[in-house]
Amino acid sequence: MVNLGLLSAAALAVTGAFASPAKRTCDNIHVRRNWNNLNGDEKSSFLGAIQCMMQKPTLSINGVDQVSRYEDFVYIHQYPGYAIHWVGRFLPWHRWFVYAYHQELKDCGYEGAMPYWAWEQDWQDLSASNIWNADPNIGFGTYGNFDYNNVYNSTTITDGAFANHQINFPYPHQLTRNLPMTANYPWSGPGPYCQRGYNPENMRNLSSIATYKDFSVALESPDPIHNPHDFPGPHGAIHLALWGDMRTDGVNNSSPNDPLFFMHHSNVDRIWKSWQELDESHLYDFAGNTDYYWDTGMRSGIPAQLEDPLLYGGVGALGSENLKIKDVMDTTEWPLCYTYEDLEPWVVR
Repeated sequence: MVNLGLLSAAALAVTGAFASPAKRTCDNIHVRRNWNNLNGDEKSSFLGAIQCMMQKPTLSINGVDQVSRYEDFVYIHQYPGYAIHWVGRFLPWHRWFVYAYHQELKDCGYEGAMPYWAWEQDWQDLSASNIWNADPNIGFGTYGNFDYNNVYNSTTITDGAFANHQINFPYPHQLTRNLPMTANYPWSGPGPYCQRGYNPENMRNLSSIATYKDFSVALESPDPIHNPHDFPGPHGAIHLALWGDMRTDGVNNSSPNDPLFFMHHSNVDRIWKSWQELDESHLYDFAGNTDYYWDTGMRSGIPAQLEDPLLYGGVGALGSENLKIKDVMDTTEWPLCYTYEDLEPWVVR
């Protein structure tokens, strides 16, 4: 039985209704906006809602006690492991994950649509992005102070809305990033290696990909076994560039510990939406593998299909057993009901 505990009341109403044969429509299409286009009050409200989630008690998903409602989401992302990365369901799984996160923010008083960080617009110097802001009312913070004793060999964030934020899962530590450090890890950080993943040429190349299967692999990143030190895809490049909590890999998958994770994945979803808008045949194009083995880098399992359920690693706490991949392919249809204020420049509306 799928546990629906993590969802807010609004999201529960959405997922529960899939048991009904009646076709529902969107009452309103919400427009997700670029973080740079939000005013100070909107940014403050968004960050305040995240802080609210960090204070709300855990829902003890599957009997596991996290510290907060926010860390419930970290647990859900960690638990499925390789069932949600380097597989066909990578994009739809994260699409619903970010949607459910936004529902929790709404329960904490946030009234706006989910924003996104358009990091490809910062490709020339990621460290100069407007996303880095030390103001505790409107900023995600900057880079903090480097500490070799830090659990992730990174910098503890000491400014912004999440200064010295204590993280408990999977290891006790404070929120970390490591954006400016490139000397010790020359293939990470915002330098040439990662920059190739989100520069204009690579972003344009995405528009020429004909199938979902190939597009998903290119956007996510070729897997680390077969492609450990070649340039990553846009999604993987940002995780590596930010390092710290965003870089976690292997069995951890705890990158949602950094609130920038959801801003990042909202943009990944926007890029997928851009590709879907290129051709009507793209909207429900879906394929790929269903399993990935970290030790061998093997993509395997039965072929992924639109009828596959959007399960969450056995804990399932973000959807219902009736929710399928096909139900989240079109963001302008119920239950998602959203679009973006702008898509990639290669999309002509």
